[in-house]
Amino acid sequence: LETRDESPAQGAGAQNDDAPDQEIPGGGRAWRTREKAFDEIELMHRVGGDLELLAEIVEKLLETYPGEISEMEASINSRDVETLQRTAHTLKGALMSLAAKPACEAALNLEMIAAEEGWDRAERALNVLKDRMPALEQALKVFAKEKASCES
Repeated sequence: LETRDESPAQGAGAQNDDAPDQEIPGGGRAWRTREKAFDEIELMHRVGGDLELLAEIVEKLLETYPGEISEMEASINSRDVETLQRTAHTLKGALMSLAAKPACEAALNLEMIAAEEGWDRAERALNVLKDRMPALEQALKVFAKEKASCES
């Protein structure tokens, strides 16, 4: 699982390699790897350098993803293919817009598993997605804050 390295030289989306398990603010645990929670350059390109748009997109994701995770859990428990596919697809799109490749890949995997009705794998796939979100959330908050302070 990816998480933010505290080294300012590496930036908000950067990761430390082979660091021990750690607590993530807001719950969860993370194992640090070299993989970034999101691509900072690609994200700034996608928002055209517009920091207001960046803040809006980040805020929207942080408001909506917990409900989407809950909806996916419920759809797995009730074996509701349509809801699981739709919700995973929606979250995947939001993650893609934020250049959050690891979490986006996890959402895509869950969407594909839903299409196959692979219920035995769906819960594990959702857990992977859930494990990636706290690190992404933390990295996005730090990145948005850093970008906003640069503008001041």
